[in-house]
Amino acid sequence: MTDSTDLQTQLTEIAVKLTGKVAEMLAYAARDMEPSKREKIYEMLEESLPTVVTNTLFRTTVLHSAKGIDHLKANMETYAQQFAQSFIKNDM
Repeated sequence: MTDSTDLQTQLTEIAVKLTGKVAEMLAYAARDMEPSKREKIYEMLEESLPTVVTNTLFRTTVLHSAKGIDHLKANMETYAQQFAQSFIKNDM
């Protein structure tokens, strides 16, 4: 059985990987944006992205199980795209 400390560690590791994927997507997308929008994206990358991803994962309690961890791992690309689109669309 997986204990809660192990699940937290796994969620943290996934948050780091997911943040990296989202950062890559945003940096790539920002290349073609107007300068002011590009600067805003870069600011979000530095200031908000890690916190938003981590808080989202840790506040989504359905993910706090072995099945939730497996789901995140299997759907990492989809979650990364959703986060990236959210940052671009909403200027989080």
